[in-house]
Order: sequence, then structure tokens, then C-alpha cells
Amino acid sequence: ASGQAKSSANEIVEEMAKKFRSADTYRVSGVMRSVRNLNPYRKLTWEQALTRTKLVTNQTLSFSYYFERPSKLRFDWSSPDHHVDRNLSIWTNGTRGFSWLPSSGEADGHFVLMNQSDIKMLLQEADFNQSSSMASIFYAQLTGDKRAFTFDEMTEAKIVREDVVDGRNCFVILGNISNDPWALWIDKSTFVLRKLRLLISLTSFDETVATGKQSLTIGEVSLTAPQLNSQIPSSVFTYKPRLRKKDIDISK
Repeated sequence: ASGQAKSSANEIVEEMAKKFRSADTYRVSGVMRSVRNLNPYRKLTWEQALTRTKLVTNQTLSFSYYFERPSKLRFDWSSPDHHVDRNLSIWTNGTRGFSWLPSSGEADGHFVLMNQSDIKMLLQEADFNQSSSMASIFYAQLTGDKRAFTFDEMTEAKIVREDVVDGRNCFVILGNISNDPWALWIDKSTFVLRKLRLLISLTSFDETVATGKQSLTIGEVSLTAPQLNSQIPSSVFTYKPRLRKKDIDISK
């Protein structure tokens, strides 16, 4: 069906969700940027700010994501906040899972390679290490995992306008997921997700619990060359990072 045949925002979002759920493979690279200074947007509602044509942002995360049904996954990411010169990674070859993350004294730049068979634990590791939950968000769309929301849970969806992302015409759709506003840029002809904006927390989970307050800003995730059902080399999921002198391998 062409984009024009989809008459409502709900239908467009459902079609996109169907693409995720039926894909045998998914691969994408992306960048998350966040609004560090909300002052220019103070007079706007969150909804108005989320759908502005341009936002002034700083890069907070770059990542790549690979998934092959039923259970092969790899997520690599880096953030200026980490102060390390290597990507952080989680991956599973379908049988064994691994994490490659800085040691607790991150300033020393040492990494630890660990064995972790449970994919949910791997996703948790990524979420805790400042990946802004992107690994869990995509995993939920692809598998229907209930730990995170899925896009077709969106309520009060409406088409705000049309926009061009990487040369592709997209619907800009605004709606609520888990009572928070989200904006999605969905390719008009393929129904593939090209960009999204969401509210992200500037305060840690512990800080939010301790103070009862959460400071929010806008995160913008741009997705480069998303591919569904394209072949992924098996080497992606049998990755072995190169250990430096003081790195630790406890994956045996």
C-alpha cells in the first residue's frame, strides 16, 4: 500500500510497527542529540517543541544496532560523557551473550569482557551505561518485549505535517506513549522509521528517587540507512574485541 492510502496517523504507526515485528533482520546506525538549553522553548508546550522544524542540540550518543531473528543482537555505542576512546558493546550470537564495558573506575580507560547469557540482562547493561535505552526501545519494537513500550501503543496520534529526512518524504506524527509525548518521522512510501523525538531525563534514576523530581529535556534520534530484511554477516554476532594491556576478560 502506498502512504497516500493510509488515511490516519494510527494506521501509519501500526503499519510501521508491523514492519518491525515482521522483519527477519534489522540494522541501523544513528545519533542521539539532546537539547541542552531549553530557554528558547520555554513558552512552548512539549508537543510544540517536539515538532519544531529545527532544534538547537548537542550530540549525546552515536550507535549501531543489528538484530537477526530469533535472538541474535548487537548494539555498539559511544558517548562524549564516557571519556573513553572505544565503543561500548553488547551482543549475542543466539546462544551466548557478552558485554564489553568500561571497568567501574571508568577514568582508567580499562574495559571488561563479560559473559551474560540472558539478553534482558544485556539490554539492562546498555541502559545503565547511558545508551538512553535505545537498545531496549528497538528490541521491544522487533520482539514485542513487554519491558519497554511499543510504538503501536501510541494514543491521540495525529499527522502534524510532512517533512524530508535524508531525501525521503516522511509523515511527522505526534502522539502519546506511556503518557509522554513522542514525535515520529515515518517514511511515506516504506513506513520505515527515520527519526524520532522523545523526552529524556537529565537526572539519574537514583537522583529522581531521592528527590522525587525529574529534570527533562528533548532527545532527537536520527537514523541513518535503516535496513529491514537485509543479510547481516555472521561475524557481526561473533564479535571479539581486541583487549589492551590492562583490560580484563572474564567471559570464559
